[in-house]
Amino acid sequence: MNEEELNQELDRIANKIIKLTADYEFDFAKIFSKSFMLHYTNASSIENFLLNSPFEIASPEELADLAKGALDSYVFENTPFPSWEAMYQRAANNYLAKRLGLA
Repeated sequence: MNEEELNQELDRIANKIIKLTADYEFDFAKIFSKSFMLHYTNASSIENFLLNSPFEIASPEELADLAKGALDSYVFENTPFPSWEAMYQRAANNYLAKRLGLA
């Protein structure tokens, strides 16, 4: 399996896990690890990345509402990702790969 096929498989698995666990809270600090954030952003944590955004995010609900639109622009301008969903999926893929011993 080449790297592209592995990423596609991890995307598929991550999507299933996201759907299965939609009602659970995630520890963003684990999914968006320091190494992930330093590699893909200018922030050392997901908290700093969001605090540096032009938005006031005080709850998971507010983050979810932003993820449908405005947050995508911020992610696009400040990361190599086209959207919040793409950034989240890559972080989840990386997290799962590490947890499964694949990376």
